[in-house]
Amino acid sequence: MNITKVVIRNFKRFGDVTFDLDGHVVVAGPNNSGKTTLLQAIATWHLALTRWRELGDYQRHGGRYTKAPIARQAFSSVPLRAFDLLWHKRSAESPIEIEVTCDTVTVPVQIISDSSEQVYVRPLENVPPDWLKDPQNPPTSVFVPAMTGLSTEEPVYQPPKIAQLLGQGKPGDVLRNLLVEANHDQDAWERLTQSIERMFGYRLQPPNTDGPNIIAEYRSTEDDSVITWNGAVVTWNRAALVWGGASYDIASAGSGFLQVLMLLTFLHARPGTVLLLDEPDAHLHVILQDGIYSELRAAARKSHSQLIVATHSEVVINAVDPRELRAMLDAPRKLADDGEKAALIRSLSALSNLDVMQAREQGQVLYVEGHTDLNLLRTWARILGHRSADFMKWRPFWRPIVFETRQKAALIRSLSALSNLDVMQAREQGQVLYVEGHTDLNLLRTWARILGHRSADFMKWRPFWRPIVFETRQKAAGIKADDHFESLLLVQEEIRGVQVIDRAGREGIPDRQCSFDGKLLKLCWARYEIESYLVHPAVLARFVEQTVGAHAELADVDAMQRVMRDYLPGRAVDDPTRHEGFKNLKARKDILPPILDRAGLQGFDYTRYEDIAAVMRPDEIHPEITAKLDAIAEHLRL
Repeated sequence: MNITKVVIRNFKRFGDVTFDLDGHVVVAGPNNSGKTTLLQAIATWHLALTRWRELGDYQRHGGRYTKAPIARQAFSSVPLRAFDLLWHKRSAESPIEIEVTCDTVTVPVQIISDSSEQVYVRPLENVPPDWLKDPQNPPTSVFVPAMTGLSTEEPVYQPPKIAQLLGQGKPGDVLRNLLVEANHDQDAWERLTQSIERMFGYRLQPPNTDGPNIIAEYRSTEDDSVITWNGAVVTWNRAALVWGGASYDIASAGSGFLQVLMLLTFLHARPGTVLLLDEPDAHLHVILQDGIYSELRAAARKSHSQLIVATHSEVVINAVDPRELRAMLDAPRKLADDGEKAALIRSLSALSNLDVMQAREQGQVLYVEGHTDLNLLRTWARILGHRSADFMKWRPFWRPIVFETRQKAALIRSLSALSNLDVMQAREQGQVLYVEGHTDLNLLRTWARILGHRSADFMKWRPFWRPIVFETRQKAAGIKADDHFESLLLVQEEIRGVQVIDRAGREGIPDRQCSFDGKLLKLCWARYEIESYLVHPAVLARFVEQTVGAHAELADVDAMQRVMRDYLPGRAVDDPTRHEGFKNLKARKDILPPILDRAGLQGFDYTRYEDIAAVMRPDEIHPEITAKLDAIAEHLRL
């Protein structure tokens, strides 16, 4: 159930205002323009209905529903020292009315003043009793303020206490409780941990509620290694084997991490909720600001939740679809009506969303040479007492005579290709490796170890690597290695990278080429793909013998050679170092599976092909592999 419309009367800064909310909405505007008040009004509507339903009286008396009292201390939606602060212009003579339309049903709620310490609430008489009785109503709405400092100790709280602390603007006091909620649902916990690991490279540990306070920890995945054990892929953490482990209390994490953790935990722990997010971009680096709304939107889709977001971040505004944006000053306005949307979107080639919002709200724009010119005009207007002084004083809508909005937008878009972990690794390591996937990395790692190559340590301790094409967010457009590397150069000018790609039957691709002023080296295998270098009769026979047993059909070299002649040209079988027979042969799909099936290893997964590489001897490793490792080590200055 979604909230589609909100009418607010006599509440805080609003005398009478209407908000149209279609699905997910971002309300954008300057400070003190009423964005937070909208969120608090919806939260107050939900609180009022929830408290009123506790009466259990759904009958009208004298044509009206019974009033339910709420004490100031229990008024969790808005922190107040006195109830008169809730009223528009602090005049409580008339009741507050908050009217919310949920899909097709409109539900107005009235808040009536009693004293500075108590109010009464009730739905208006036109609300159907059957709707009020339905336990699915009203849709759960939670006001989530920007992250504050995390408390050092946090016991398990009951839901009313959690709501009260959130209303007081203290989400840092309940984050661990929210993690406990999420951990009660295995699917929700898995989605949450995957999101955090993807964005930050941290793995959340299940919260522990055995003691007087909740213990919530995380650890870095930097120390993870992936091994194969009895056919299963196992992840283990080297540092966790050390006394004290590698786990850290979430209180030791940065404010940006905690902000994202809080938001995603709400989404995953409370499905079907209307989340009222006040400045979710707070504490976030520009890179995360650009991606946070997309991440929240994706999570909301999975949890069937609705997002109503308040922000004044230019980065977030530029990242939002114009159709989901509402400009907010003293009253809300849709960015454009249906007839203007197509023209508006075309105009965005020259305008940012912020430009459009300011133009509609202010109706004026000033173009000067730059900041210095603006400041000089502002100073002279003030000294002269000129009528333009107020316009100049309160940051007018202005732009330089010549400016590059699209270049800046392109910069922001390019930064969306990077996670915080990318930025950290780029700065700390100064090297990045791009390969086709995990299998390729594991094969290179195994060969480097067998050869005692100088790249072995780099390969061993999980290097900074990415696939040739990968998705930063689920169902997002794939990011190509070149685009990712170009973005890395924005945060680390001296970074060096290597791409190692399969030839995949493509002619004319150089074995070696450089780009980005020589900082990115591109290497291409001479054979169809990296798995082609595993096709070696002696190696495969040895692997079969060690895996299946010495009496297996293909556990000797002669038998293996006879079978391989069914799939390979004779020259390739007799001399596995030759390339000619492998340029157009797909070893991973067409050669290795049937051979392994015949050997008794039916369904042997390609993700385990490193096990084949692990039985190779140095003289059985193709010279080109050594050459590629040499090139990687040389270019990355290992």
